[in-house]
Amino acid sequence: IESAQRKVEGHNFDIRKQLLEYDNVANDQRRVIYEQRDYILSADNLSSTTERIIEDVVGSIFDLHIPEKSMEEQWDIQELDKMLQNEFFINYSVADKLKQQPNIDMSLVKAEILALVKTKYLAKMAEFSNKINSDILQFIDGTLVGEDSKTWNIAMIEDFCLQNNIQFAANEFTNYVAEHANITRDEFKKYVQDVINDMGAHQVAKFERGILLQHIDHYWREHLTQLEQLREGIHLRGYAQKDPKREYQNEAFNLFSVMLDNIKRDVAKTLLVIKIQGLDDVPTDDLIDNLNHPNFIHQNAPSSFVLTGGVDGDGDEVGTQQIGSQQVGFQQVGRNAPCPCGSGKKYKHCHGRLA
Repeated sequence: IESAQRKVEGHNFDIRKQLLEYDNVANDQRRVIYEQRDYILSADNLSSTTERIIEDVVGSIFDLHIPEKSMEEQWDIQELDKMLQNEFFINYSVADKLKQQPNIDMSLVKAEILALVKTKYLAKMAEFSNKINSDILQFIDGTLVGEDSKTWNIAMIEDFCLQNNIQFAANEFTNYVAEHANITRDEFKKYVQDVINDMGAHQVAKFERGILLQHIDHYWREHLTQLEQLREGIHLRGYAQKDPKREYQNEAFNLFSVMLDNIKRDVAKTLLVIKIQGLDDVPTDDLIDNLNHPNFIHQNAPSSFVLTGGVDGDGDEVGTQQIGSQQVGFQQVGRNAPCPCGSGKKYKHCHGRLA
């Protein structure tokens, strides 16, 4: 009985040992992926990371079509130009460059392409940052209606800061207005801008972080599925006098390398191709003739809320709101202020879209 028990325990131990050896392969790769994710989540600035990824991807594509120390007959310039222009929107023609300078060193051509790509990406991110800062200025203008501090929607500004992880003391803006009874609109606006600081750079990092994590998570899930499928049939390699564990390690490493290349390629393509729009770039929907349509008066609107007027096909006329005995033109409502109809939405996302 003891001999049989030792054999069973030894067999079970070998099974657990083998499972652990297979799991260690995935665990090592998991450690690499999660180290990268932790860095992406904790880094304040990811521009250097994204720039390096873009340069690596474009450089590898160039080397694939024009290998180093290769003959001109081995070059695939037409396919290289097609890929740069169609997939990455890089306006550069290697064929035209060779026509102008037949004896040019291809390393210089590669350096020109990488410099062009870097310049294009930095310009796009700078434009994105400027649009964010511009939209925030519009938001602040929309919440600070009139010169009287009692009409300012300070709570909305504080909610915006909380949602975007901006460091500020609790009720800081409310307390600041209370302490400065005679503060003007421009003075308070400048104070808010100083607290929010350069929000554009923060949003650029948030955008880059989202793109990186989205592609890493997508390909990592696919990779885990591939490892599971590989593991189910790897034992068949033993019939070919091959060590299944060694084969699994080699195959898993190759799949992991392919996954990393795919992540870099898709991240670079997304960052170079994506078009970033600000509030002023978003087209408005077709103008609606009758603002009094029930679909455009929220059920929570005040009983004294009345919509009058309308807009014609050219948008020359706009409606007015009437609360109590006072009529106010929609033009006087800030874009980021709550819509007077009672929907709880910002004016620009509600009746402001019709004006």
